Amino acid sequence: MTDEAILKLFESRSEDALKAVSDAYRGLIFSVAFGILRSREDAEECVNDVLLSAWDSIPPLPESLPAYLSKLARNAAISAYRIKNAQKRGGGQVPAIIDELSECIPDPASGRDPCDDMVLRGVLSRFVSSLPGEMRGMFVKRYWYSYSLAEVAQAFGVSESRVKARLARARKKLRKMLEKEGIPV
Repeated sequence: MTDEAILKLFESRSEDALKAVSDAYRGLIFSVAFGILRSREDAEECVNDVLLSAWDSIPPLPESLPAYLSKLARNAAISAYRIKNAQKRGGGQVPAIIDELSECIPDPASGRDPCDDMVLRGVLSRFVSSLPGEMRGMFVKRYWYSYSLAEVAQAFGVSESRVKARLARARKKLRKMLEKEGIPV
């Protein structure tokens, strides 16, 4: 079933929309959630949460259904991760990823104006689009899909040290771009 047909089902509030989304995108949603949670059971729970969130939030119709579902999955998985790890640290990739990005992304708890967040999202989008193909792929797999360094290295057929170096250069470029745009880091 095409995305347009699925979105029409949502628009008409047909419950068949949930089955169609599940059939078409369950694997995508699961992989995004599993990348963050590293637990099959928790990732399956996130799939159900995403289906419910999609039902509650569509319409309005998203521009890209897979991108929208990925975003819902990522947000649900991060929320589940925070709940699960509220009193303990370690394990998983999320703490390492947050630590890596803290050198170049402003702290969301710093009390910034929501308009600043919109500007930040725009700059991040332009930044990722400007990266060369392999570096962009590594950056997205690490910081969006929460792949471990070993998984990124395996996906690109390179060493972990090469991945670390490329990501460090990407973060440095991002920091410079944010500073150039007047976004305090």
